[in-house]
Amino acid sequence: MTKDRDLKLLAQAAINFIVKAQDPKGGGWRYAPRQPGDTSVSSWQILALMSGHAAELDVPKKTLESAMKFLDSVQSSEGAKYGYTTPGAGRATTAAGLLCRIHLVWKKDNAQFAKGVEFLSAQKPGANLYFSYYTTQLLRQYQGDPWEKWNDAMRERLVKTQDDEKHQKGSWHAAGDHGAERGGRLYNTAMSTLILESYYRHGSLYSNE
Repeated sequence: MTKDRDLKLLAQAAINFIVKAQDPKGGGWRYAPRQPGDTSVSSWQILALMSGHAAELDVPKKTLESAMKFLDSVQSSEGAKYGYTTPGAGRATTAAGLLCRIHLVWKKDNAQFAKGVEFLSAQKPGANLYFSYYTTQLLRQYQGDPWEKWNDAMRERLVKTQDDEKHQKGSWHAAGDHGAERGGRLYNTAMSTLILESYYRHGSLYSNE
């Protein structure tokens, strides 16, 4: 984002590691280098690669093509929905998979993009902040009524559930998937903050269309 020369070598080294850690057969990423991928870990890597590309770092075209191959392997409904390691229709994995698709190649008028958005728009923000994070990023790119309805509900929920007691003041601690039982207060606070920062940290992919 800053084009800071002092950071360029370090950022490129991170990109190089992601490239080398990709599963050479399936095109995804998981918890160990070159392991068959899952949609969750792969999505973080794809978004990191696209950030590197936007920062004019060296991101091999072959790596991105292989990532598309992985997304193909876990999609269902012709690309409108996504599973974890096999074709499926999980809420969080669908949001993550679609976000990767639009960063990689899909245009806003893609029919499967619209179908996936319709599926996610029927959901409501809840305790699963991982799902809320990816859905917020996706629907903000889509804009329109789906984004407005989701944003109103998501923002209201996060503002109301922020802790205002004693040393926990300013943090979040939600129960549920990837919530209190697994991630704890630090995870919940980090994810909630990232969700609320979406307006400031991410520009529109379709602003020039």
